[in-house]
Amino acid sequence: MVTTVALILIFITNSISLRVTSCSLVMPYLLYLSSYKKVNNLYLIGILTVVYSLQTDKIFINIFIFLGCYLVFLLVQKNIKYQYLNIPIFSLIQVFLWHIIFLRKFNEVFIINLVLCSIFNYIYLKIYKKEMAGAIK
Repeated sequence: MVTTVALILIFITNSISLRVTSCSLVMPYLLYLSSYKKVNNLYLIGILTVVYSLQTDKIFINIFIFLGCYLVFLLVQKNIKYQYLNIPIFSLIQVFLWHIIFLRKFNEVFIINLVLCSIFNYIYLKIYKKEMAGAIK
């Protein structure tokens, strides 16, 4: 359910061409996937890449970028636990990676993405905690 909603939101924001919200939807979702540490997540990253790259011809470049970000999040989670206290750290890493890879500059969009990433990270973490507790099946 969460995957379906996330992919639909990413598709809608890319159709509207709002680059501000693309970062705040894609990167927290990749962090959410990396918290499960399952092989099935590689398929979901492939689907995410296809949905994100529907209107471009950079599918293969984006798949390597998203896999790289996924691996970075896995490495970061070895030292930092996925919990509410660490949301600002994860949000900074996400926005920093996004701006280095896609935008190559820092401007006022950085602050907007940081706030939106923090909000979506909080939402995904809340869903993750409920799933780990067995409330959502």
